Amino acid sequence: MINIFVHENNQRTIRRLAKAGGAFANLRPVIYQDVFRTLSVPVGTAIFTDLEFLSPLEREVAASMALTIGQAVPGTRVLNHPAHACERYELLRRMQLKGASPVTVLRVDSGDMPEKYPVFIRSEDGCAGPETGLIENAERYVEAVAALKRSGKPAKGRIALSYEAVPQPDGYFRKYGVFRVGDHVIPQHILYNRDWVVKSNELGRQPELVAEELAYMRENPHRELVMDAFDTGELQFGRADFGFMNGRFVLYEINTNPTFPRFRGGSPERAERRDLIRELLRQAFASIDDGVAARRPVRFMPLQPYRRFLETRSWGFRRRWTWLTRAFLLRRRHDRGDAKLLPQVDRSSEQP
Repeated sequence: MINIFVHENNQRTIRRLAKAGGAFANLRPVIYQDVFRTLSVPVGTAIFTDLEFLSPLEREVAASMALTIGQAVPGTRVLNHPAHACERYELLRRMQLKGASPVTVLRVDSGDMPEKYPVFIRSEDGCAGPETGLIENAERYVEAVAALKRSGKPAKGRIALSYEAVPQPDGYFRKYGVFRVGDHVIPQHILYNRDWVVKSNELGRQPELVAEELAYMRENPHRELVMDAFDTGELQFGRADFGFMNGRFVLYEINTNPTFPRFRGGSPERAERRDLIRELLRQAFASIDDGVAARRPVRFMPLQPYRRFLETRSWGFRRRWTWLTRAFLLRRRHDRGDAKLLPQVDRSSEQP
């Protein structure tokens, strides 16, 4: 059994994969908050994800969970150990310092100025993407930070990244996505977009782009570059998102809880790609499954200050359901045009 630890607000991706047929029946999503409340953790191969969504105290407890798993069954595999794994800022910083990727990064609340321009600002955690347009100089950077604060977005938790991308001769920016599962490196896709923020795919049904993507998956030409990026971040599971600028590898991030393809449905032109990914992932997960299935969860005891903190954070089912329902109704009212519910975002910082 492979236990994949996820944050309660980000379970959808792993649950969808676990339900994608018998090939992934050995995957079991485990919610951190459930483990925190019960102080018991399932044994078996452990994959830790969503570490960026945990508070520092919660991450300490996650690290004690990993130690407990290893002590319960010596030799159990632990991927993305919470005591070692890098998050976005530290990973990009390490990659830049060793000369493996040109992206420079700084925390906005440090008060430092970027080393080079253009840059853009984004949240350090999550996958929402850039919160500004490209910022061309120091004066514009100061203005952009001030505009974010006016719109209710604090500097803490935000980073400024240097812009490192160019379109290919056909006019498309390309963003590559490649999984790592243990020692297996599996290409997922090439995203094509004419905008530098490549969050969606304009691939459509263009035969030449479909063929390029399929050939990329079969050849897996960037395996060593991707493996080095994961090793730099002390990560063994996730998806690396990257591109190339003038032939140089540019790492954007490693997502430890990535979206996996929908293996059912989808365009027939990319069916061969989906089938290939499914089989490669099946082999990869099988290779890390320690075969521990019958053991009951084991108790673990974090240090007393952390235990008290977790106990005060415990919510019962009724309280949590009430909160989620209220949040859903408020969001729906806002989406219908009730502008008084949520603050309006100042987008003046999006001007280059």
